[in-house]
Amino acid sequence: RDLSIAVLRRYDALRRADLTADGGKQLKKLLRRKAVAEAEAAGLPPPAYVAPPKDAPVPEVPGLRILEALSASGLRSVRYFKEIPGIEQILVNDIEPAAVASIRRNVKYNGLDPEVVVPHHGDAVEVMHKHRTDRLRFDVVDLDPYGSPSIFLDSAVQAVADGGLLCITCTDMGVLAGNSTEVCFAKYGAVALKSRACHELALRTVLACVDGHAARYRRHIKPLLAISVDFYIRMFVRVYTSPLEVKRAGTKRSMVYQCVGCKSFHLQPLAKQPAGKHVPSPGTGPPCPTHCEQCGNTHQIGGPVWNGPIMDPEFVAGVLEELETSDLSPTKAAAAAKAEARGEAVPGTSSATPAPADADVAEDVRTTSCVDAGSNSARTVATSRARLAGLISVMAAELPDVPLYWSLPDLAGTMRTSCPRLPVLLKALQAAGYRTSGSHCHDSAIKTDAPPHVVWDVMRCWERLHPVAAKHRDNPGTPVHHLLKVKNKFEYDFTGQMEPKGSAAEMHARSTGGDAGAAAGGAG
Repeated sequence: RDLSIAVLRRYDALRRADLTADGGKQLKKLLRRKAVAEAEAAGLPPPAYVAPPKDAPVPEVPGLRILEALSASGLRSVRYFKEIPGIEQILVNDIEPAAVASIRRNVKYNGLDPEVVVPHHGDAVEVMHKHRTDRLRFDVVDLDPYGSPSIFLDSAVQAVADGGLLCITCTDMGVLAGNSTEVCFAKYGAVALKSRACHELALRTVLACVDGHAARYRRHIKPLLAISVDFYIRMFVRVYTSPLEVKRAGTKRSMVYQCVGCKSFHLQPLAKQPAGKHVPSPGTGPPCPTHCEQCGNTHQIGGPVWNGPIMDPEFVAGVLEELETSDLSPTKAAAAAKAEARGEAVPGTSSATPAPADADVAEDVRTTSCVDAGSNSARTVATSRARLAGLISVMAAELPDVPLYWSLPDLAGTMRTSCPRLPVLLKALQAAGYRTSGSHCHDSAIKTDAPPHVVWDVMRCWERLHPVAAKHRDNPGTPVHHLLKVKNKFEYDFTGQMEPKGSAAEMHARSTGGDAGAAAGGAG
């Protein structure tokens, strides 16, 4: 939830800047729609429009209206209200009566106004459909279901305001990672491939699905941050209304061709944008021969997936700054953990509001201390926030315009040779004139704009210093047998290179001159 809070804080600042730009034209339209909606809710006729004077000051921006559609206990919404300034209202919804009762208890326990943090019993799809008109839409819609969010996406893209934020969590990673191709196609309209880059493929599969739902309503998405953590993925996208941009939807989706032998991959956009034209034309392909040029095997076809950036670098940098400098700072959390270990009082370790002494709030709940609205201990908070900051710093260093990545152990395993250190391989690819970076999805990932033949050229150069065993080299049933028969177009001399000690993430930090990779070691 720390990440969601940091993202919503940054989004609110971005939203306020957008609304007040150009003399506040968008803000005035928003306030007009709000006045009409309030009149309708009260059963009154819409108020007459009176144009403000040209020299009138820009009105105050209203706070965020948030829908947590699948709230369970409602603790996320409690934290949102307590830790994000200027929230106007949160609708805390769940379909289970017991969950709604829990939400009411938690709202009361934390001393919150039930007219502002509003417990609501209802089906999430119906609630979002009732708020799909322009005047009733939410600034933020948060979906965190058990498993797949696929059944909620169509109503969610309609219920979020123009320029609003859609937050989505998926925990069905087995489906998205290629273990159940037919289930993935049924839920997301895409074929999932088994790949070392499966976590990024999962992100891109869901983004393509969300954009497809949005396109049906003349809307499109812009990812601000999409991240893979442990067993789930979490994404934050802005939703805009633009029929012209919807026409370009095909250019943002690609099929993925992956070799069944060496795992080389190619992306085939479904459409292309001719220079000087507004309307895209069908894509041309395929992007590779029927049989892999490197190992001779056939290709599997997956997708469609999102081929655009999965993050906004400027926004991610802002989120990282929020994590490092605000009350969410790992440094502050670490100091609190040390104080707790010494037995000292830690600010925020007890509930800010005395619990109401009523029968429906258990005694153990009223006396339980908490850290930062619900975390277990200061040490837990410190560990979590340090890991999160490391993960976001790695993401900030990623190449935003390069889809997918190679896995260093997989490259060495396919070549049947020893595994080179990450900075050694990165240096070789950079010497060939290509860009490289790591990925937050995998600590030994290589993101590069180098084509597959260059990657394998580098690995063939490495193999000369670390020869493949004859039983693999001479076995025509292995990919390496065919890989070693291909003549290099690029040569690189690994002789005499010193290989630094340390983890792959630490070595990547040395090779790129930054701290992002080292932070990934702590992020896991």
